[in-house]
Amino acid sequence: MMMLFVIALAAAPPPAKVDPCNGSDTRSMAQCMDGKIGRATARLKHYRAVAFNRFHGEGAGQDAATAKALENSAVSADAYRTTYCDAVYQQWIEGSIRYAMHQGCTLRLIDRETHDIWSDFLSYIDSTPPLLPEPKPTP
Repeated sequence: MMMLFVIALAAAPPPAKVDPCNGSDTRSMAQCMDGKIGRATARLKHYRAVAFNRFHGEGAGQDAATAKALENSAVSADAYRTTYCDAVYQQWIEGSIRYAMHQGCTLRLIDRETHDIWSDFLSYIDSTPPLLPEPKPTP
């Protein structure tokens, strides 16, 4: 009987990954999401810097106008993300979920911008390998 249990246990699929931010209390979930947002923000800054450096300077492949436009777009993207996610917060102002909704919005937009930078400035239309790996949603 024990042998059947061991075989069944070994054949069972691995447990599904559980998002650690789906905790049991608001405070721990918020702290977890703050950690995700911090990691996503650091990655976004890195992808922005690599994209900027690709175009900054003199010589072949350098384009000061694109580098400046990337700098300007970062300021605009940060302002848009703040304003947009503040609107999400306002929509949920009456509920205790308002902060979680704001954090989810912030993380989603940071991840989206990171992917857009990768797609538009760090990868190529031919078979040239991208400068950085394709970013996946922040774990």
